[in-house]
Amino acid sequence: MKGLALETIVAAIIAIAGVIIFLSLFGFFKGASNWFYCNIFVKIQSFFVGQDISIPEACREYIKEEVKRVEISESDNKIFSRILLGYIIACWKDAEMKGLNKDHACFELELKNEVEDVREENVTKILIEEDRCKSIENSDYGCGAKDQILWKVENDVIKNQKIILIRYNAKESAVEVIG
Repeated sequence: MKGLALETIVAAIIAIAGVIIFLSLFGFFKGASNWFYCNIFVKIQSFFVGQDISIPEACREYIKEEVKRVEISESDNKIFSRILLGYIIACWKDAEMKGLNKDHACFELELKNEVEDVREENVTKILIEEDRCKSIENSDYGCGAKDQILWKVENDVIKNQKIILIRYNAKESAVEVIG
């Protein structure tokens, strides 16, 4: 008699666990299970940054967009242009990796010092000199066939501006530099 009662309890526990799993996949807990899956997936994916792994379509709505705020104290034109280009490429790669189809902000750069005369041409010159036009193209200055760097800086020059926003523009399939 005790054996039969124990078997019944174990069977009931297995049945309840099965119902919970079924509901978590197809019913009431679907949102929670998707959120959990997507967060774990993104964390695992971060270990494989060098590989082209994209986020599943179902996970795109669970990705929280965070603007990374970075303070830059560099004032040399060439060094700052290289740093800025690094952030532009990082934003592009992030959008490609996540397979995002909407606009999102990537970085907000805060300049601590004045930088002399940084232009889109300076940044693109680095791409051309280092043969990196395959990483991101800028046809405005002869670097590839597409214009993937949209320069929306006042008077086309970064000089006294203290905040520069770098964001992915899905409509243009490009990275915007706004200052």
